[in-house]
Amino acid sequence: MTWKTDGLALVPALTLGVVFLALLSLGVNREIQRVQVDGDLDAADRAEVTALVKAHLDGGILSADIRDLAEQLRGLSWPSSIAVRRVWPDRIVVSVRKSTPIARWGDERYLTSAGEIVSLASPREDLPALACAHADPHAAMEMYRALSATAAPLRLGISRLEQNLLGEWIVGFDNGVSLSLGASQVAERMNRFAYAYARTLHAHMGAIAHVDARYTGGLAVRFNELIAGNSLDAVGQ
Repeated sequence: MTWKTDGLALVPALTLGVVFLALLSLGVNREIQRVQVDGDLDAADRAEVTALVKAHLDGGILSADIRDLAEQLRGLSWPSSIAVRRVWPDRIVVSVRKSTPIARWGDERYLTSAGEIVSLASPREDLPALACAHADPHAAMEMYRALSATAAPLRLGISRLEQNLLGEWIVGFDNGVSLSLGASQVAERMNRFAYAYARTLHAHMGAIAHVDARYTGGLAVRFNELIAGNSLDAVGQ
């Protein structure tokens, strides 16, 4: 009984194999003439995908190993999903969904909102830079998102987030001002800065170089130039 079941199961597979060989013999396995790349990609990304597809396609439209091709494309790291299909008579269609980079991570890598490391075909210098001595990519992205959420209502953008060897976080805003938050109570200190910024600091940001929020109950502010004879003022709540 077991032997008969196996024999019957082989019939469809053998039939498909015969049909496939028959199609090849009839010249149906046409040479691939066009590679179509679908997805919201820039010119560099599209060119990289197209070049990889052409390099790994060998044979005609039927004999092309599209599963292997899909695996090769996933090796690019930056696509979040890949789908490859044949379109009769001579076209391969590749659908690519791209992971959206949120920040730079090192010299040539990027982080998505989920803290995943990806590579891009073309650099994105417009993205904020994250440089962390201890935090892994996921933790770094979580910190960046939390601090950005507090800064956004103040219309402050974060251009750089750094964690030094002591584990202390330093924020660089896109207006050139930096903010020291220390290694602990980071959210509380960021909120203290936001409160002081909304009350008084926003009117003087053009003259401020650095704000230090590591003080208990207050902030230390260093100005670009001497103001009223003081280069370091304390701002309390």
